Amino acid sequence: MTKILVDTCVWIEFFSKKSYLPEKEMNQLSEWIKEQLVSTIEPIRAELLSGLMADNTDCRFCLDALEYRDLPWRDRETWDQLIDIAKFANKRKLKTTGLIDRMILLSAIESGDQLWSLDRALIQLAKHLGIQVYL
Repeated sequence: MTKILVDTCVWIEFFSKKSYLPEKEMNQLSEWIKEQLVSTIEPIRAELLSGLMADNTDCRFCLDALEYRDLPWRDRETWDQLIDIAKFANKRKLKTTGLIDRMILLSAIESGDQLWSLDRALIQLAKHLGIQVYL
């Protein structure tokens, strides 16, 4: 089943007391979580729990309830695919995103999940890769 893979920057806004996301979008994400339509990957969890969200029990509880769409991160083939995404971006003169962002992109490609991000470079690359983006 297709889900929405939510990027770290959206989660930060979702759990922030002073989010700049419209209330409508915050409510939409809450509904999707309740309906089990949101996915994540361990690198996003690690980013969130390594920063300001480390002591946020709501964040931990929410992440524990999501479906994880992780790939075999220890396999050479997976790492080659991450390198290929960077080459793809370079060839098309797009901004090459960081490693975690490429892990997010590859997870969306492999799972068929839609991506929700606030990162313009990530969104642009996702669209070029054929990933459906929530806007």
